[in-house]
Amino acid sequence: MTASDAINRGYNLMLAALLTLGGIAFGSAEEREADPPDKIDDIGFVLLALIALVWYFISKKTRRSIVPVVLAAVAVVIQIVGLVVENGDEKAFGDNIVGIVFFVPLLVFAALQYFYFNPRLAGRQA
Repeated sequence: MTASDAINRGYNLMLAALLTLGGIAFGSAEEREADPPDKIDDIGFVLLALIALVWYFISKKTRRSIVPVVLAAVAVVIQIVGLVVENGDEKAFGDNIVGIVFFVPLLVFAALQYFYFNPRLAGRQA
């Protein structure tokens, strides 16, 4: 394994782990939600965690992938849907604000790592 392969593998592992742990953490509120529409975002996060985990284990780990960036963007969309659906419920609304604070910087970080620091996309040799 080359140094570039090890860096790319670490990138994929780190983002898959953050997406999986974030999905589990924010999806675990599903059982506390009373109304079925309030559970939409929580179920979405559990699915997101499963997709991130499965993707990591079946992907080519030594190449950077756009998948973590897309999954982080989906997480932000899920949080925005949660903000809209749970707008009137103060108890259910708070976890969405914390989720935005977690997933928006994660999306920015993942996008920077993929588009800016990726030697293959920047035209540099790794």
